[in-house]
Order: sequence, then C-alpha cells, then structure tokens
Amino acid sequence: MIKNPHIDELMEKKDVDGLINALEDEDKNVCKNAAELLGKIGDGGAFEPLINALGDEDEDVCEAAAYALDKIGD
Repeated sequence: MIKNPHIDELMEKKDVDGLINALEDEDKNVCKNAAELLGKIGDGGAFEPLINALGDEDEDVCEAAAYALDKIGD
C-alpha cells in the first residue's frame, strides 16, 4: 500500500464517507488504498460504492474493491 497522509488520516478517524469519496480520486493509488481500508473498517455503508468501484478501469482498484466487499460480507 502506498502511503498517503490524507488516506491515513481518514483511516485513523474511521471516516467511511471520506474514504468512499476517495474511491473517486484521480490518483488510482488513492482509490485502491481507500477500497482496502473500507474493507478493513467493514462498514456496510460502503457496499454500493465498492460495487461501483468494481467497474473501475484500473485492475488494482477492482481487486481492492473485491477484497473489501469480501471482508464486509464476512
């Protein structure tokens, strides 16, 4: 995971809405990290945005979204 101070701050605060917004970032590493962290938090409110992220053009973002959905589904 590439470190991003903004993403780290969102994770520390468990800011699900902020991480959901980060799924739309222009930087695909930010999107990927946000998806991974949403999976770690496990909040069901992220389910639909993560479903949408499965359609991202970046394969890493799609894989991170799939991982997160798997974690949330547990």
